[in-house]
Amino acid sequence: DVLTFGGSWLNFGGSIVTLPEAALPEYTVRVQFTDTSYVPTRAVINGTSSTGTWTAVDASQGIWDCYAYTDLWRNLFRLKHSIIGANNYAKVLGVNVGSTVTNISHMFDSNDALTEVHNFRSSADLINVYTDSIFYNCQYLTSVQIDMSGADAISAMFQSCFRLTDVDIKTTNTLVYARNVFLNCSRLVSAPQLVTDNVLYMNRMFDGCTALTTVPNY
Repeated sequence: DVLTFGGSWLNFGGSIVTLPEAALPEYTVRVQFTDTSYVPTRAVINGTSSTGTWTAVDASQGIWDCYAYTDLWRNLFRLKHSIIGANNYAKVLGVNVGSTVTNISHMFDSNDALTEVHNFRSSADLINVYTDSIFYNCQYLTSVQIDMSGADAISAMFQSCFRLTDVDIKTTNTLVYARNVFLNCSRLVSAPQLVTDNVLYMNRMFDGCTALTTVPNY
């Protein structure tokens, strides 16, 4: 008994039901916190100033949307214990990079409370966006699902993600730069398929991947 109205899902009582992550509006990141009593108050950009507005989707499940209407998403999210709490962890349920965003590099750099990322996509044309090092040094990150179609660079995307075991990444023949993508991903066993037709730089791609057993025929 669900009605679709204006892109939102409502039941007859008028309460909001969680949107499918694929239907996230632009400039929005959906996050689920393990501490359901936690109320996020800011997303930090460039480590200095706050941006974005947090809205509860299902607070009883710790699910919140952050709407950040800005062209610069570099270093946008600080899902770190020092900010969200020592015993609180975060799972990203969905991302929709806005169409005017020009930089998402280091977006989650060194987020030590981030564990999973799902349904990461972009309304922007990624060939015009800085896209390297998005999850650099996310040491508790275990699983990622990300659509990088149209991007020319994924260098250092997962560098030093020591606990990463599951990677689903979509690329296209626009990809050129793939340096250090999985550098020091010491628990990664199977590398994901990538479109490498036009890649020019792949140095140190799997350096330090001591558990790696399977690599596709790039």
